Order: sequence, then C-alpha cells, then structure tokens
Amino acid sequence: PGRAPVLSWSENALTFGEVFQGAVVRQTFRFRNSGDAPLEVSSVSPALPGGRVLSFSRVVSPGGEGTISVEQSTASLVGFAAFNFAVATNEPGVGGAKARKATVSGFIESAFDPAVGLPAGAAGIADGCDFPSAGAV
Repeated sequence: PGRAPVLSWSENALTFGEVFQGAVVRQTFRFRNSGDAPLEVSSVSPALPGGRVLSFSRVVSPGGEGTISVEQSTASLVGFAAFNFAVATNEPGVGGAKARKATVSGFIESAFDPAVGLPAGAAGIADGCDFPSAGAV
C-alpha cells in the first residue's frame, strides 16, 4: 500500500454555549495528520450563509498539527443551532458524501425577547444540558 495522509480531529464538534441573537461566534478546530504522507486541506466551506472561514492550515506534515478557524453569524436564528463546515482534503476515499465535517453548535437567545426560549418541556441539546422552559427565570 502507498503512503497516505489521515486527518484526525482533536474534536470536530465544538459548542459556543448560549449567545444572544446577532452575535458572531468564533471557534478553532485542531487536528493532526496521523498518516504517513503530507495532508493537504484544499478548502473549508460553510454550509450556511453568514459562515466564514478565517484561516486554515493548508499543508500538514505527517505527525504534524493544524487548525481551522471559523466564524458564524447568528443574526437570523433563534434556539438550538448547529453550523457545519465542509473540509476538503487529499485523503484517499474521503470526499463527496464522505467529506470531513466540522460543527459549531449552541443556543441562540432572542435579542428582541429574551424570555423566548425552548417550548415548555423541551430539552436542550448543546453540552447535554437542559435549557429552562419558556418564561422560566
């Protein structure tokens, strides 16, 4: 078998906790090339409008570490949200439907009516916590 790069995430799902609508959330994903050939990251693309890639490591040597820094506007959303970023690399057999993905998620509270939350009895998903019911203090 030939030499091949392998992207190994430290974590590919990060949470931003709870923010008010309109905030811009920023996260940095860390990864390592656990393969035996250089890993080339050719692109990082946000799945939703308002997402932006700030920077990413383009070539990571075998055993080396890299980062991907992203930001996402929360202006048009309220409630639990998850933002995906597709990561294209030169890994053999990884692409298309199998493309790498990095996800930023959390809870966005209405900037206009802070009492607006999840419906009564709904459980929050971010960080495995329960968010208070609508109107709860």
